[in-house]
Amino acid sequence: MNPSRIRYVDEKEKITVEDYLKKNKVIFRFVRNKHGQPRGVVLAIGPGKIGWSKLHWLDAGKWNKHDALTIAIRRAMNPNKLPIDAQFSEHCSEMVERADRYYKVKSV
Repeated sequence: MNPSRIRYVDEKEKITVEDYLKKNKVIFRFVRNKHGQPRGVVLAIGPGKIGWSKLHWLDAGKWNKHDALTIAIRRAMNPNKLPIDAQFSEHCSEMVERADRYYKVKSV
C-alpha cells in the first residue's frame, strides 16, 4: 500500500482499518448489485452503531474496499443519517437487526 494513501479510522490515534478490525468486534457486509459488482458496505461496531459507504454510480470501476471500510467505520463512530437509497436502506435495516442479535440487545 502506498504510504501517502493511508487513511486512518482515527486520525489522532493513527488507527488503520486493519488495526481497528483486529481490536474490535465489527460485523460487515459488502453490498453488490444484481450483476455481482460491489456497490458499497454496511457495518456495525456496536448495538445501534451502523456505518455505511456507498459507491457513486459514476465510479463503478474504482471500488476500493479499504476506503469503503474506513468511511463506514467513521460514520458508525459519528452517527449520521442513513442513506435514502431504497436498496441501501434495506441493507442498513438488516444490519441493525443483525447487530442487535450479535451484540445481544434485549428487545423491549
